Amino acid sequence: MSSIVAKIVSSVFGAPRHTKIAILGLDGAGGLDLLKRVCDTAIEQHTDKTRATAYTGTNHTLKFDFVVAEVGGNATAEYHRWTAQQFCDADAFIWVVDSTDTDRLMESQWEMKICRQGRRLMYGLVQPAVRSEAPWLVLIDFKRNPLSIAHATEQAELVTVDGRHDLDWTFRAVSITTAEGLEEAMIWLHKKLKRRGLREIGQDPFAGRLKKFRLRDASFAK
Repeated sequence: MSSIVAKIVSSVFGAPRHTKIAILGLDGAGGLDLLKRVCDTAIEQHTDKTRATAYTGTNHTLKFDFVVAEVGGNATAEYHRWTAQQFCDADAFIWVVDSTDTDRLMESQWEMKICRQGRRLMYGLVQPAVRSEAPWLVLIDFKRNPLSIAHATEQAELVTVDGRHDLDWTFRAVSITTAEGLEEAMIWLHKKLKRRGLREIGQDPFAGRLKKFRLRDASFAK
């Protein structure tokens, strides 16, 4: 009953919702580790009957609700559909690329294209496409081995080549392991969404509140 009342109050008074940010990438790319860095809440795990898994967490300063999903792989149609349903309505997308996994850059490119365009699956199922107008932030994760700008640019352009001309995107070379570049990347994304006029997503990047935004100390990173 209380949840029904809350929904009615929200609809009447226009209570703002947080902006939804999807963190995507191939298995092992580092999406969950990134979530551990950027959220300031407990991380929740959501598992479907197909064993597809997504993770969620929130950053209250930025007013970002994050969802993390690994895409691709040899799985059932139901698995791919459920996974896509967790992030297809996001307001912005972060695509994580492991810069050391050069053998799978083309796979990353292909899976990003599928996420953007959707596809027909077996048994009449459909994997939904994401919002076409949503911006993308491609993070080239260099671990502990910094990349040259030229090398990072090459990898980012390879991954986005299929949609680069009609895709609102940029990239940053970062280290999820050491957090180098992550804070700047997140503030860039906040400013980008603010300029696009999305709902209540936190105060202006130059206001006092956002200056307090700090990445979580990820002691998990070895």
